[in-house]
This record gives sequence, structure tokens and C-alpha cells, in this order.
Amino acid sequence: MATYSETEPMTTNTGEMTSIADPVADELYELAFSMTPGTDESCKKLFRDDAVKDVVVRYLFDNAITGKSYHHGPTEYDEGKRADTVYYPNNNDTNQGLPPIIVEFQLKITHEFIVRAMLYCLYVVKETKKLPMLLVINIDGFCSKKFRMENFSQAESDPFYSMSSILWAKKVMIFNADSISQHLDAPMTHMIALLHMITQQQRNIVALEEYKDKALQYVFKVARDVFESASTDKVLKDTKSASFCDATIKQYEKILKYSNDGEVDRKRVAEYAQDGIRFTKHFKSRCLKPDTATATPMELSKSKDLEYVEEFIASHKGKMNWPACFDLGTQQGRFDRYASYSTLKMAFHRHNL
Repeated sequence: MATYSETEPMTTNTGEMTSIADPVADELYELAFSMTPGTDESCKKLFRDDAVKDVVVRYLFDNAITGKSYHHGPTEYDEGKRADTVYYPNNNDTNQGLPPIIVEFQLKITHEFIVRAMLYCLYVVKETKKLPMLLVINIDGFCSKKFRMENFSQAESDPFYSMSSILWAKKVMIFNADSISQHLDAPMTHMIALLHMITQQQRNIVALEEYKDKALQYVFKVARDVFESASTDKVLKDTKSASFCDATIKQYEKILKYSNDGEVDRKRVAEYAQDGIRFTKHFKSRCLKPDTATATPMELSKSKDLEYVEEFIASHKGKMNWPACFDLGTQQGRFDRYASYSTLKMAFHRHNL
């Protein structure tokens, strides 16, 4: 589904997006945040923004409806219950049949969370007499593979998991890194780019493999503007410095990874190296300004899943056996975020484990 923001120029005759002020490579490092995408606080701030609301609404209605048809509504219900974000259709004849939209941000999908989400939907039904659509943006996967397989399904063409909700929601969509992994090829839709930014939790676009994707650049710009509005100049300067150091390290890791690959993509390695040089030169020129603050680079930590894969590689000589790694890791409680060895392998090569 093609999406674009109200703040952008309109689409071409083919429905493709016309891009807004594309950043040159030297400026990409500035697409850095003072907040980490994917946290509860950052998601709530982000989804209160009208441009993000527009991306969500256009995706859900295949561009037939824009964000202007919805407004941000109350999220507090009886007994102190509080949803994360709720979009209500504007009260006019044109929008009479539109459903409310509930957006929830959840670290791990559990039975308790689903019960809570059902209650939010029923509160909205009681208030509006309409079944809402429930969107869940999930950061750390399901509580177990068994729970996911018994209660949720994913159609081959869908970037989300769904579940039966006929009595309490018009539709349930659960998005996470695994569910969208087959939809990251350029050009991304704006919704997929938004979800990718949130689920990967990177504070600088250059840390992502797809940093040259126009839709991804757009959602990073929107998020940067949202997060910067509440930050001081000192925080912003320190964030950009630290985040750039983090992104530069990621760039070197990409180069090393592809250089050590049996099937070396020399063009890609050269591209990463050239971009890294440009980023660093541009950052250096800014750092030499007298009023520019410096900061200690952000400390990078490895996930438990990445540690397991690296240990498996070290202990098994020869060609990497991804199915065996996935099966053994799953038996030990690893890889809850991944539905198969192929998505695990993709995340590893994208440096997103």
C-alpha cells in the first residue's frame, strides 16, 4: 500500500510518491534522535504527530482516506485503564462509517497484553458503538513460539500477524521485525519504513542497511522533528555526536562483514566506504566549529540472540548451518522474534540481531 504524508507534495500520475528535499550523503548523519525509537515514551510522542497519523490512516485505507479524516482522541477509560494512542474519525457525514483506530506499543506479546487490548477495544465500542481497528507495534516478539503459532496467523502478502476478533475488533494487526522482514526491499512504503525504524530502535539512519531508502529518510525526518521539539540544544548536540559515532561504527561493521563474505559484493563495500568517508568529513567540519560540543561515543551492546549465533559460528567449522542454529537456539529459549531460520539469517546479515 502506497503511503505519503499530508506535508509532502502530492503523488505522480502513477501514484508514486514525489520525494521531499532528499538529503545528500553528507547530511544523513543528522537524521539522529535524542530518544530511542521503540520505547513507550518515544512511540507515544511520535504517534501524536499528524504526519505519522496520516501514514497510518493512508496505509489502512489504501490511500482512499487521509489523516485529515481522523483526530487524536481520549485514551483513558474506566478503572484507570489507558490505551497508548487512539485515532477517532471526525464527526461528519463523510466519515460516518469509519472505525476508530487503536495503536498499542508492546515490548512482548503475551496473553495478558491481548486481554488488556481487548478491553481497550470494548471500551471504544461502548463509547462509539463501532468496532475499532487494533494496530500493535511489537518490539521484542511473542512470549513464546507456541503462543504465536496457536493464536496468530500471517497471510503470505501481509506484513503483520492477525487473530480472530470478530466480536471485539474490526481487525487486529500485530507488526514486528519478523512480520515486516519480507517487505523491506526498496522502495519501502511509508508504513513499512515507519515500522522498520521503530522495531530496529536505531537512533541514526546510517546504522540501518536501508539508509538510502527515500521513505525511510522521510520517517526519520519526521521523527527527528518530533523528538527535537522537546530537547535542549545541549542534548541535541550531544545526541548527534554520540549517534554519529555509533553509526560510523556500524558502517565499518558492514564493510568488514561484506569483505569477509565468501561472495564479496565489491560495489556495495566500496559504496559503504565512500559514504563513511563523506559522513566523517562532514562531521569533522562541524566538530571544528568553536561552539560545537563533543560527546563520548555510545556504548554498543550485543543482544543475547547475536551472542548465541556468534558462539554457534565459532563452534561449528565450515559452512554456516542456519536451520540447525535456529532449531538449537529455539530449544534453548532463543529467537522468539523470528518465525524461521531465514528471517534470523536476514537479521544477522543486516546487523539487526
